[in-house]
Amino acid sequence: MVVVTHSLKLEVIIKGDEDSAGGQCPPQLDCLNSLMSRPPSNSQVGANNNTGIIGGCVVKPHSLPWQVGIAHAKDKTDIWCGGSIICPRYVLTAGNCLYTKADEHGRRYKEDDFFVAIGLHDVKKTNKAKYHKIKKFHEHPSYPQQRPNYNNDYTIMELKKSITFNQNAKAIYLPPSNLKVEDGTRLLVSGWGRRSVKVSRCYPEKLNAVNVQMVSNDRCNDAMAEWESITKNMMCAGQGGKDSCAGDGGGPLAWLDPGTDHIVQLGIGSWGPPEECGLSGYFGVYSKVTEGLDWIKSVVGDCNIETCDLGNCMTGDKLDDSVQHLEVKVPPVTLV
Repeated sequence: MVVVTHSLKLEVIIKGDEDSAGGQCPPQLDCLNSLMSRPPSNSQVGANNNTGIIGGCVVKPHSLPWQVGIAHAKDKTDIWCGGSIICPRYVLTAGNCLYTKADEHGRRYKEDDFFVAIGLHDVKKTNKAKYHKIKKFHEHPSYPQQRPNYNNDYTIMELKKSITFNQNAKAIYLPPSNLKVEDGTRLLVSGWGRRSVKVSRCYPEKLNAVNVQMVSNDRCNDAMAEWESITKNMMCAGQGGKDSCAGDGGGPLAWLDPGTDHIVQLGIGSWGPPEECGLSGYFGVYSKVTEGLDWIKSVVGDCNIETCDLGNCMTGDKLDDSVQHLEVKVPPVTLV
């Protein structure tokens, strides 16, 4: 979310798990102190000891209550994508999550192919989460025509029943349309996606998160243009060894606004270099929420504002004790 002065303290809690293909998954690490702190030095965690998403750690249960999992209906432990709560009956995710494959040959899923898991931490403990049926997919109208490109990679999932807000389920603030956050700002990305660059079947059971650094679209385009041009509807974040990865798509890229104390969603997990995550010089690409805001509001109206006005959106003072008493240092933020 933001850079702070404290170091991220990590502890190895299990040995590496065997990948089904015979490779070794890296050890799982717990986030023992701040989720929003600067990343550990190489003396704390080796450059090849990537865990979490890529380079992250296991968060404390329900400390990121805006995060949801998009689970396959036939197997609730199989998380296909991430997402975020923005209203009692609306979840924000990526358009690519609606397709079996990222390329033009992917089949579009139906609403009853998924559940939206609310309050999920450990995918194996399905009795601890609430699984909501989906009434309708609201896909950005430009996305299907542009596939396999990722421009306008936005989708809203409308639920059949409203989410009950509590300490395990909170909405995240949508940003104001004129928000501009400076390059270099530290953000937080979370999910149940792949946690090893080298071991393809290395997915966590528990929710992971990592701090990533926002980079300019020009710099990102220089790095990523061999795959796809970075448009105004995209934003980029990451740094060597720290990234979202396969399975994290649709999940939130979050930021703690020091001026308002709001937890704000800036991006939606979209794409990255094929088969590689966390490589130095490359970045994760996210759909930029401010650019999709008019379309989002055409679907959900003012429900995010109304939800937040009722106190059901996350703010810094509602964060877990392990992350709320922090000295926040961020680059300047401007509204234009």
